[in-house]
Amino acid sequence: MDDRIFERWIHQIQQSSSAEDLLEIREQFHIASLREENENMTLMQVQRVNDFHDELIRASVKFAVMEMGEEPPTPFQFVLFGSGGRSEQTWWSDQDNCLIYDHPAQADVGSVEIYYKELGQMIVKQLEAAGYPPCEGQVISSHSMWCLHSGVWQDRMNEWMNDPHWENVRYLLICCDLRIIYTHGTPAFHAAAPLHDYEAYHDGLLQYFVANTLKYKVLINVFGGFIKEKYGTAAGSIDLKYGAYIPMVNAIRLLALTHGINETNTLRRLEGLKQLHAFPVPLIEEWEKAFEFFLLLRMKTDSILENGMYSTNGMLKLSSLSKVEKQQLKSFLKTGNSLQKLIRKTIGIVS
Repeated sequence: MDDRIFERWIHQIQQSSSAEDLLEIREQFHIASLREENENMTLMQVQRVNDFHDELIRASVKFAVMEMGEEPPTPFQFVLFGSGGRSEQTWWSDQDNCLIYDHPAQADVGSVEIYYKELGQMIVKQLEAAGYPPCEGQVISSHSMWCLHSGVWQDRMNEWMNDPHWENVRYLLICCDLRIIYTHGTPAFHAAAPLHDYEAYHDGLLQYFVANTLKYKVLINVFGGFIKEKYGTAAGSIDLKYGAYIPMVNAIRLLALTHGINETNTLRRLEGLKQLHAFPVPLIEEWEKAFEFFLLLRMKTDSILENGMYSTNGMLKLSSLSKVEKQQLKSFLKTGNSLQKLIRKTIGIVS
């Protein structure tokens, strides 16, 4: 898909007038893109898919504001987490988001809170209508935990950093992939500000991060073979998302945090490590190749369109890969396994 054709898709989104329009555009984009690009995906095409999602999500937020029937009472920021925050979405992306609004005047706290509670719910509904299912963990702006004013957001971050038990660390790591996708007005507060004080990531907290980071193991056995699903419709498949892609994302995120790199995209985090000479360049380039391979393979994972919403189980049929691709996958899974061992050895883990 060349630049002119892609710009036409973006123009269609910008000229749309409803979530139903967005869903139709999205369906057409999927059909055209899957037919043209799925067999020979490149990193540039993955970026275009993410640019397309960004534009759809911005349009959904605008429609939600319009549905409210009145201007927002304070500036606000709408942010993405997960693969959206990292600009690593596949065609099939769910919702991971948060709405943060400027602290209102004391006299207006109640009415402003009510407005944004309704707006957060409206945004989620608009995104659902455009084909984005809510994430299973309910990290979405319709949930009170993820729709809040900047003062509460700052306090919550401090609370999580000061009490790093498993769940709090999970929330912190989710927020480390935060990316602002839509801004209304001129916020006095930047959503990512609390996360950029890397002095807070002292050794003890980093060790808690390691425990969470290593939750998902690379799916390769001691003999260098694939660990495949044995039963059900996914029998013979490998869990590419949680057995390859997520372990790399988690490990590289942690290395970026330890070196004060304020990036959310995984490849840019690796570039930051390279510029800092944090590790030997050939080693970082090996991580880059492995991650790029997993990122491109994710575009081939099984997908589902159900009730007007797109989702994927992250499973990849090994039978869909060529002999060369299987050899590459095995090699890069070993790279991911070695990276996890390096994290455990260099930072340690809280027992």
